[in-house]
Amino acid sequence: MYGQDNASDRGPGDHGLRVSLSEIMHTRTLQVPKIPARVRQWLILHGDEDIARLGDWLHRVSQGRAAQGASRFTVDEDDMHCVWEAHTEFSTITFVTTEASGRAPPGDSSWLRGMPGEIFRSVEILIGSRTDFDWEAEACFDPTRIVSSLAFGGVARIWSDFTIKGTEAGKILVEDLGLQNDEASRLVQTLLEIGNYRKLALLGFPVARDLMPWITAAEARHAKITERMNAPSGNRAEILHELLDLSAEVECRAGRARFRLGATSSYHLLTRDRLSALREARLPGYSTWSDFIERRLLPAMRTCEISQSRLDRLSERINRTASLLSLEQTVALNKQSQASLASMNRRAMVQLRLQSLVEGLSVFAVSYYIIGLLDHLLDPLLQLGDVERLKSAALGVIVPLVLSGAWIMSKRRRLRSNMPVPSELA
Repeated sequence: MYGQDNASDRGPGDHGLRVSLSEIMHTRTLQVPKIPARVRQWLILHGDEDIARLGDWLHRVSQGRAAQGASRFTVDEDDMHCVWEAHTEFSTITFVTTEASGRAPPGDSSWLRGMPGEIFRSVEILIGSRTDFDWEAEACFDPTRIVSSLAFGGVARIWSDFTIKGTEAGKILVEDLGLQNDEASRLVQTLLEIGNYRKLALLGFPVARDLMPWITAAEARHAKITERMNAPSGNRAEILHELLDLSAEVECRAGRARFRLGATSSYHLLTRDRLSALREARLPGYSTWSDFIERRLLPAMRTCEISQSRLDRLSERINRTASLLSLEQTVALNKQSQASLASMNRRAMVQLRLQSLVEGLSVFAVSYYIIGLLDHLLDPLLQLGDVERLKSAALGVIVPLVLSGAWIMSKRRRLRSNMPVPSELA
């Protein structure tokens, strides 16, 4: 009944991940509450040993407010919004201040003292109208490198030259041409992620560039090993040893480079995804962000892809060569086994013939012994009269019978032991 509170009558309960998975949709968002505003972000790369120390640093700077193992921590004040986020191999710290508050975000990284890791990128974004900041984009950037386009379907114009002047942060200007609702927040976050993922993708380029000469030398070594395999006089044991050494080196190099090159590919895809989300419109006389970044990023990414592809193909060729060498050794071993079996079979046949011969002789020996016994048994009869002829006739009849009986007994014994009989002796 409806009034009963039995466990079997209750409806389904909430899934344990219902709330947390729903909140994931909002955990990576950046809030720009008012325009005009200034945004300053630092990207810090962390090594394996830095990850363990990062939690202690966050606990200290947050004065214990950050949860243990947290990947995001925010501080919201009336005039400032600060966000710290941890990712796989880096973390970001972002300050957002409104221009009306008169408070600017930190201009240097001195307050990051004690944080494990290395600063990999620092950028400042100004978002508002030209009168809000009294700027002239041409004066802020290098005219020969300036990149500008309309974003989000024309509701904003973005400027940058992608340069760092000394130890200063890179600068991006966003001119408000009609931003509404959360467009300012989404645009700022998209620009930050484009720059972060673009630069993180380039981490794989030095690895791939240094890997190329080694791959060329390794391919030449593999070609020489293959040529030696074709030579009839090649020492197979020595060839196999060299091939194993080369395979170990290739796998070691691939293991060290695989994560970096794989991360580079992922960061490149994220960069292109964020560039598509920017929905740019071209302005006469300027390159768009997509044109500028892809023109400079694609060659490096192609180098990474080619090095990864060459390394994989080299590993596959070494495996095929090892398989061929193993097959050759297997065939040689099979031939040796067949020769050994044939030799063993010949020796067994010789032994069987000898055994058959011995058994044949044993038939005559047993028969001779039995006939000798019968002869002794017939001797007393000689004392009874002249029966010499009778004895000779009896022995003449007994000898074939004894031989036949001995032969039959020998054959039955062989049949019971399942011993094959050579055809010439059957």
